[in-house]
Amino acid sequence: MDKIQFTEELKIGVECIDNQHGKLVDLINRLIELEAEPSNQQAEAQALEQLVSYIDEHFTFEEGVMKEVGYEDFDAHRAKHIAFVKKTMDFNKQHRNGDINLGVDILVFLSTWLIEHIQGEDPRYVEKFKAAGY
Repeated sequence: MDKIQFTEELKIGVECIDNQHGKLVDLINRLIELEAEPSNQQAEAQALEQLVSYIDEHFTFEEGVMKEVGYEDFDAHRAKHIAFVKKTMDFNKQHRNGDINLGVDILVFLSTWLIEHIQGEDPRYVEKFKAAGY
């Protein structure tokens, strides 16, 4: 599977969010690298844990700013975050328990969701964030 390229198309123009998205891309790309190597369950588990942890950190920040600036579609946006976190945590738990291997299906889900969310959902709040000085 090809790595995600963090190009201008994945930047929304809010530097702090773009930096966080870049880190999310890096974490998913690390998983893609690990999937291509001979099985290393411990490294995969650590990389998944890092991703889950950083997703939580990023979404907490983003949602905090949304509340601060009065973003009108906060509830709908947050619901998408919650569904993604749940699915990612389920993958992580199943992987830790040895029920699933890190595979292309999981990586496609993670990378596709992130790209579609950044390009489809996040641009909707950009003007509010910029107006508030972000």
